[in-house]
Amino acid sequence: MKIILSENELKIILSSITWILYATFYLSVRPEFTQAEQDRLQAIFEQACHFLHDAKGGLNAHIDGSGLVVRDVRIASQSEVAHLVLCLHSFYREVGHSGAEVAAVTGVPVAQFDNLLARISGSSLE
Repeated sequence: MKIILSENELKIILSSITWILYATFYLSVRPEFTQAEQDRLQAIFEQACHFLHDAKGGLNAHIDGSGLVVRDVRIASQSEVAHLVLCLHSFYREVGHSGAEVAAVTGVPVAQFDNLLARISGSSLE
């Protein structure tokens, strides 16, 4: 299954990575990643930020059976997408209860976060 990602949805994924790596968790337990996994999450974040910054020609971002692809470059493998999905769910457990907090952290309305989670949950990515 292929999930097309908008710029805002990619921003939500990036916000979830940042939250997992650097924020304090109050409402749930932070998922545990090895140092190597954390380093890969950081690298994925940096690559995606680069593409976002230079998105003049559009992002053309999606998740498919090969992983997370932005502008025809695979920046995360399928197993790393599983980590991204875990980041999304963990981030949502922390801030998803507050539309204002989601908007403040991501710059994106909570409805778009809800939609992204619903599409991922309805796919074979989990």
